[in-house]
Amino acid sequence: MRPSGLLLCLAGLGLALGGCGGGGEKTPSQAAPKPTTVTAAPTPTTVAGTPAEEESEYELDVIAEAEPDEGAPPLKVQFTASVEEESGGPFSFSWDFGDGSQKVTDQNPVHTYEKVGEYTATLTVTDQKGHKGTDEIDIFVETDEEGGGGQE
Repeated sequence: MRPSGLLLCLAGLGLALGGCGGGGEKTPSQAAPKPTTVTAAPTPTTVAGTPAEEESEYELDVIAEAEPDEGAPPLKVQFTASVEEESGGPFSFSWDFGDGSQKVTDQNPVHTYEKVGEYTATLTVTDQKGHKGTDEIDIFVETDEEGGGGQE
């Protein structure tokens, strides 16, 4: 027996460190337990504290259409928005007509272009989970002389 072991036995700490004397073997009650690792992933939560749904990253496939897409001013255009995704909606719509006018939130608005010019109308659609999609369509407002396609 080593002197340090004898001192520990005398101090009453022998059982915690493997016993005093007796060959130095540990009994099952003296053996140190094996470490166990438990890993638990936290449940994602929203700001309100409710469990969050797992969200995938995707962009909505949206289509902007205009009829007519060219003509003389004042050009009254019927815009149509459609969504190719089956993500369930509801969807919010925002149209920027490209002429400095206010954005419109109707799905299928009518807009009148008063001045000659080339405009890009932009449609942005957002679903209830915040996924977005955009599409653009060019509108050409020109006088009959500029178009070159009129009757002679």
